[in-house]
Amino acid sequence: MIAASGESAVVGRPPVMAQLVDRLPRHRLDSLVSAAGWERILRTASTLPPLSGGMLEVHPYDLERRADLLIRATGSNGGSLALAGENPEWDIPEASLEGDIWRRIRRFARKWADPRHPLSESVENAWLEFDLLPGHLALTEPSMFVDLDRHGRYSADQRLTTLQHSMDALDYTLTEDFMPELEAILHQGAVQSHLRHVGFMFPRSGSALRICLAELSADDIAACLSKLGCVEQACALQGIIEAYACSAKKLMLDLDVSPAIGSKVGIEVLPARSAWPEIFERMSVSGYCTREQADAFMHWPGELPLAGGAFRESLCRVTGREVTEQIRRISHVKFVATDSGHLISKVYLYFGYA
Repeated sequence: MIAASGESAVVGRPPVMAQLVDRLPRHRLDSLVSAAGWERILRTASTLPPLSGGMLEVHPYDLERRADLLIRATGSNGGSLALAGENPEWDIPEASLEGDIWRRIRRFARKWADPRHPLSESVENAWLEFDLLPGHLALTEPSMFVDLDRHGRYSADQRLTTLQHSMDALDYTLTEDFMPELEAILHQGAVQSHLRHVGFMFPRSGSALRICLAELSADDIAACLSKLGCVEQACALQGIIEAYACSAKKLMLDLDVSPAIGSKVGIEVLPARSAWPEIFERMSVSGYCTREQADAFMHWPGELPLAGGAFRESLCRVTGREVTEQIRRISHVKFVATDSGHLISKVYLYFGYA
């Protein structure tokens, strides 16, 4: 457990993500995250550096009230170096990095941190997602999401090149019979034009791959799913698109393309901050969360001053800027349809510092 002052409970220990997590208002999420769920989050966060903050992936439908943890590494403030094991202040203990997946993530990060490698220029952010299932004890092996073009600066061909560089750096191979199918998917008009992120779903069996398409209209999503043959998923999500598109600043389409196209399809809803009350009201009325959970989500955003001390000094030193407060925001809501047409909701709660 992290000391209340925000200093490491172990003298001389480097700062860890748990020192950010320990400051979160857990009592506000009692209806969403159980005590056991928080314990799994803290245990995982205690082995990870603070990086650029993270997110809680909350599952309103889950009777066990579990939440998963995502952490964000950026190329501009030491995150790539930390994942590469080349940041002397922020690192992950070697004893926690056993297994092939961590070896591949380290390999990717070392290329990303190398100014001579194309990834150092084309990738700004990478996220690690830890699925914290009941019974979880040791640091689990994460999925990895790579921003191919966060700010929309690159051409479609450049984004595909970055995807290929990422796959090579992660030693990520797909079956030979699937590669032509993936090539065909990636060169479809809507996919090629709107591809922004890619997810390497390591913990799943086989080489599962997710592509994330940004800045899509409702018509774009329907056309894309139709062309890919995702009929059940398109039907299940049609009502979601109609209900939430008018409140969204933008929509994103998350599409699992391997091992089976459309095994999961997700719609991310990213509204303006002023639209969150309307979003959660609609979700509670439709049964995607309870009233109590909707209220808990609305009480999540806020700021908390970071007191002076070794933890804050480390954040300032590694990022090269003055850090004065912890911040909390609602990132987005996602509705996921399986290939059977079953729908679930997830809410992503961001926490970081500024």
